[in-house]
Amino acid sequence: MAPVPIGKKRGNENDKGDCLDQSWNRRTTEGRKGKPFPRVESHLCGRRRLMARVGYFDGTDPLLLAKLAAEGVETLPLSNGFDGHGKDVNHLGKGEVSVVVGYLHKVMPAGQEHLKPVDILFACKNFDIPVVLVVPAALREKARKILSDAGPNVLVAAPDELETQIKRHL
Repeated sequence: MAPVPIGKKRGNENDKGDCLDQSWNRRTTEGRKGKPFPRVESHLCGRRRLMARVGYFDGTDPLLLAKLAAEGVETLPLSNGFDGHGKDVNHLGKGEVSVVVGYLHKVMPAGQEHLKPVDILFACKNFDIPVVLVVPAALREKARKILSDAGPNVLVAAPDELETQIKRHL
């Protein structure tokens, strides 16, 4: 079927068909009044990255996330596969986030599950995405033992060190 010019009817002139003025539906590079749309570059299309992005599990300090956002860092909610908080952490792609942040218990599956933290953080290990997990300073060594097989890109930080650790990876 041949394209119909905007404002013209399809069919014969006596036909009471609808007007096909669908200028809103055309693909165009111009916005209203002929002004071009602002160019937006995507993180996922292989184009140049404009901003750093932090992926975070549910419960991450909202004031810290707000501070990062005010400084121009994007934030992406992540799910551990059980809580449904955001995008599943195992569905992350290379370069999609600069760092993943959350509390240790978010990567510790429930007892009946036959998973380990390395299974939940598989994509992070595969794509060398750093993971910063929050643990009280007094329990840091115990946490490192639990995470020993998770890989060198999984770091443990006390709550007061979290911002510094995040910015190290941006």
